Amino acid sequence: MAKITFGYVSKANPFIDRKAWSGTIFKIRESIEQAGYTVRWIPYTTPFFSKFILGLYHLYAKLTGKNIVYSHIPLIARMEAHSIDKKLIAGCDMLFFSGGSQVLSRIETDKPVFYLSDATFELMVDYYWPNLAACSVRYGNTIEQRALDKASVIIHSSEWASNSARDYYHIPASKLNVIEFGANIDENKIQTPVKQEFAGGGVFAPHTVFRGRLGAEGRRDCCRYGHAA
Repeated sequence: MAKITFGYVSKANPFIDRKAWSGTIFKIRESIEQAGYTVRWIPYTTPFFSKFILGLYHLYAKLTGKNIVYSHIPLIARMEAHSIDKKLIAGCDMLFFSGGSQVLSRIETDKPVFYLSDATFELMVDYYWPNLAACSVRYGNTIEQRALDKASVIIHSSEWASNSARDYYHIPASKLNVIEFGANIDENKIQTPVKQEFAGGGVFAPHTVFRGRLGAEGRRDCCRYGHAA
């Protein structure tokens, strides 16, 4: 029986780039493979012409005193989605996105799509992105809605993000899953924790405090949904 092939849609190369998204993209790819699946990188690019569009929005932001989320400009999102080689998608059974909602919102496919994110757009407004122009808020929420609607399985790193998808974007609970992020480090590089005794009694062991659930071994959990898609 042939292995199921995941197409990993990402601007960063999930096979060699250990820094993108703090190592999450690399470790997720690694964990999907460890779970017994084949992974194929499906890259996308931001075309050179987009610099002209970005320049216009940058000028608009300066004139209005408002901020723009440049990654969520609809025309640029469409251009990035169109940069994907459709033959690569055709050769995969499922698609996996770590972020990249702007591309997911514009991609045309009938393949099951797994979408991993740590937040939704509406949560980031005035939290991570202050003083946004009204058009940028509208663009961002439209992109988020389209991406969540297209995803077959949605994985968030917190109930905070998952609840936003359910309550603000009206995504059915059957599509939503929560798996916490953890440390993106190799298990063989984790040193044995050193216990420290205190004068007043008691022992402090670092590993009892800092323990990830979506890093190292824990990140394999996200692959369980592959059987249900």
